[in-house]
Amino acid sequence: MAHAGRVHCAGFRENSPEAVCDSLTAGADIIEIDVRKSRDGVLYCYHGFPWWRFVGAWGLRFFSFATIRKMTQASKLVEVADVVRGELGGSGGSAILFLDIKDKRVRGAELMKICDGFGEALWIAPCNFRYLKKLKREVGEGPTYVYNFYFLFVRWGMRRLVRAGIGVFKVLPWQLSAGVREEASKLGLRYACDWDREGNVWEML
Repeated sequence: MAHAGRVHCAGFRENSPEAVCDSLTAGADIIEIDVRKSRDGVLYCYHGFPWWRFVGAWGLRFFSFATIRKMTQASKLVEVADVVRGELGGSGGSAILFLDIKDKRVRGAELMKICDGFGEALWIAPCNFRYLKKLKREVGEGPTYVYNFYFLFVRWGMRRLVRAGIGVFKVLPWQLSAGVREEASKLGLRYACDWDREGNVWEML
């Protein structure tokens, strides 16, 4: 799994089509992309490294995409999605497009206009539980829905996921205890553990 579209931290801009191409060539099976929305409604891909750029990225919502592109060199979601779609359709690959939604203004119809046709290979993953359920209602069956457990009590939250019909969650390394693994297995949940210093998810079930 390539975090921010990259198997390797050096050499490629985060969340870029070039990074995605390199990651697919290196054998990445899941391409994780960070999705935000500009003031003029463009869905674009940007995380923000190091941490102060990530914190500052919240304010980008007040700018047009043209301005954001000048400031960050960010790519449009459609540009990145087309690269992964080409892998699925062109070479018979099975790459998954994992959308880490950073902005609750993003609507299900906007995502599907760009990412239609991926089916279960499209993973939609916001880190707000109510927003995740809202997107699930808007989009319906087809994509795989994933919840990012960053600051919640994971074992309690897993039971909420089962009740909501959500089968995959993502955690940080310090959250992935033996108890969490055992509980996930009992509940029939899959998980991805994010991320090591090289920018890769190092464990997935």
